[in-house]
Amino acid sequence: MQKTILITGGAGFIGSHVVRLFINKYPAYRIVNLDALTYAGNLENLRDVESAANYFFEKANILDAGDLDRIFSAYLPDGIIHLAA
Repeated sequence: MQKTILITGGAGFIGSHVVRLFINKYPAYRIVNLDALTYAGNLENLRDVESAANYFFEKANILDAGDLDRIFSAYLPDGIIHLAA
């Protein structure tokens, strides 16, 4: 089964670098970027990897239990890197 890493805040400055690193270093992993796209998040930071086969974006708020339940149920992450503010 394919491993899944969930990265919160992945559209921010630091988060986008972490997302890009994981997409490129672990092509067999599914990388899920969860970001609410508030003041710090910008998907332009990830234009160069948005079409990667192992990249998935979810616009969601970490404070919304329903969003988290839906995303955790859909992706069943093996690991989480929490960078959301």
